[in-house]
Order: sequence, then structure tokens, then C-alpha cells
Amino acid sequence: FRKEVCGGEEKIMQYCANVVKQGGIDVANALETEVLDNKEGSLTKCCFANVRLPLQIGTAQGDVREENAATVTQWLTKTMVEKHHTFMAIIFYAGSWWVRLSGQIYLEAKDFKWAGEVLKELCERVQKGDYRQTQPLL
Repeated sequence: FRKEVCGGEEKIMQYCANVVKQGGIDVANALETEVLDNKEGSLTKCCFANVRLPLQIGTAQGDVREENAATVTQWLTKTMVEKHHTFMAIIFYAGSWWVRLSGQIYLEAKDFKWAGEVLKELCERVQKGDYRQTQPLL
């Protein structure tokens, strides 16, 4: 299958890297954020993309208090699985939340568009404080 249908390992790796590179850009655009990279661009020369979520630590309306960072991360993950029947790895790194997207042979541009919509909805719910209505998982 991998060779006959997909064209072999090199074609698969090329497709996965390309689909997630554009998908990461599309998700970042939907969230009005950015893809994590360095000036050499080497962090995006793979089959993964890390996109910053539009959430911030602070005390203003819509911000998340620092002591609630782990709760928000857990809530995002749990709600994504229970409501949207999917999983995207969410991490809190350097004061921001990031989602790690993976390029896979079975994914298309429309899948990343959907991911951006799901993440945007979940982030809006965090900004409204919905995460406060659940008990922490740990």
C-alpha cells in the first residue's frame, strides 16, 4: 500500500511535511497567532507544526490566571476528546499554550481547517471561563 498507492516512503514523508506546514499556517491564521519556528526555519522542516493558541496569562477579562494554566490545559484536552472526538496535543510552554499538529498521509487541508475551527471555539470558551465549571483531572 505505502509503495503502490502512496508512491513510497519519500513521497509519504514529503506529503506529510507539506500538508502540516500549510496546515499549521492555516490554523495559525484561523487563530490569528503564529507557528513556532526559528530564523533558520528548521522547526517546521518535519511532519509537525506547533501553533500558539490565542490565550494569555493575566488578570484582564478573558485572560487565564497563572495558577489555572494546568487546569486550562486539562480542560482543553478533555473537552476536545469528549465534544469533538479528536485529540491534539496541547502544551503550556514559555507562557503560552501551543497545539502540536501532525502531518499524516490520511490528512488533507480541510482537516486542518476543521482543527482551526475547533481550537478557536475552545479558546473562546476558555476566555469566557468555561474551564472553571469542571473539576481538575489530577
